[in-house]
Amino acid sequence: MNERTVATGLFLPPFLYVAARILPLFPENDVGVYFAFGTCLAIALILGLGSSAGQLVAVVLDLVLVALVLLALVASATFGSFASQLTAGVLVGLPFLVSALAWRERTGLAHRTVALAAAITLGTALLAARATVLAVSASVSPTGFVEGFFTCNLTQIQGLLAIASGMPTPALPLRAVFDTTFVALCALAVGGVLLLALRPRTGAEESLPVATVLERTGRHRPPEREIPFSAAQQRVFANRAADQPPTGAWPPGLGSVLVAALAGGAFIALAFVAPFYAPLVLAAAVGGVLLGVAAVSSRARSVPRLFQL
Repeated sequence: MNERTVATGLFLPPFLYVAARILPLFPENDVGVYFAFGTCLAIALILGLGSSAGQLVAVVLDLVLVALVLLALVASATFGSFASQLTAGVLVGLPFLVSALAWRERTGLAHRTVALAAAITLGTALLAARATVLAVSASVSPTGFVEGFFTCNLTQIQGLLAIASGMPTPALPLRAVFDTTFVALCALAVGGVLLLALRPRTGAEESLPVATVLERTGRHRPPEREIPFSAAQQRVFANRAADQPPTGAWPPGLGSVLVAALAGGAFIALAFVAPFYAPLVLAAAVGGVLLGVAAVSSRARSVPRLFQL
């Protein structure tokens, strides 16, 4: 199983879907949007899939894009709305840049998870900004989309602060946008992270071979049929284990991964249904888990050891 192929195939679709939902809103003459988005996508692919020699190319492209945005902002009288076009394109391409860490070959599970979670949050914010802008006007301009994006995120932060202060019905733009297709694609991306996490590795992060079904190359006679063993020896060979390696095994820690996935899905569902009670339930669940771990640890320490090293 090629790690890069799996990561790219599962991590890209959610953000390609977001881009497909937003980019057609801009007129074709807003070339800055498409140029900035294409540059961000190229940088992300080089960072995530390229070799060490390609990292320099990604850095150069990044510096060129930043320089163009700054130049367009400084000389706004000359470039007009080109700065807003570039900014809008960068915003649409930002999830690809953030999730590029999850595509890298030797990235750890923690970094993959954080990178993918941040990219999914950005994708949700972009969809929320799209809904906010379209609610005001059917035509979308790069300037209006950039303003809508930052306004939407500011409102989301204020809503979270309102929840912390005890207000029952805060305004949460990201919660109001629930795209089932985007959620399904994000679930596939999360499945890719879990799939890569279950692959056995050494302490130096080197991939270990995975047991697979081995197909027979041809018919052959068992060795006990070729050698004149006695009848008693034949019965022993008949009762021996099969001469095929195991085709798979329950990966260590898979049960914990499945429980964590179910718990995370339940919390997300609760956050959408009852956001006011979600932090309280999360805090109570974490406290219960910590108490359980402490109880198990104390019990393990109280068991007498038969052998002392």
